Amino acid sequence: MYNDWRKIIARGDIEVVDLAAHPEQRVDMIGAAIDAGKHVLSQKPFVTDLDIGLRLVEKAEKKGVCLAVNQNGRWAPHWSWIRQAIAENLLGEVTSVHLAVNWDHNWIAGKRLRGSSLPHPV
Repeated sequence: MYNDWRKIIARGDIEVVDLAAHPEQRVDMIGAAIDAGKHVLSQKPFVTDLDIGLRLVEKAEKKGVCLAVNQNGRWAPHWSWIRQAIAENLLGEVTSVHLAVNWDHNWIAGKRLRGSSLPHPV
């Protein structure tokens, strides 16, 4: 366990980091990880300033590492269906959309996390 994210990024045996800190904190972490030659998966939102995001993308390209943003639900069937329904005008003119999904995580209730003796808090 580390109290300083820089120690993780400094490790030579880690090739990919998944950064889930708040966006304002994450920018420095992403930059440092790229500088260290790590591939980066950023949780969303990637950045809150597009110019900063573009600079990070350019830095990753120059360093030759992958920089990705987690969009785990983007292509899920229910989102895909609603996009297709809108594109095919099945719903008429759409002027605003608010979608919410409540995932049922009961399937992990009482199970232990891999590599941990602590039960998952569901």
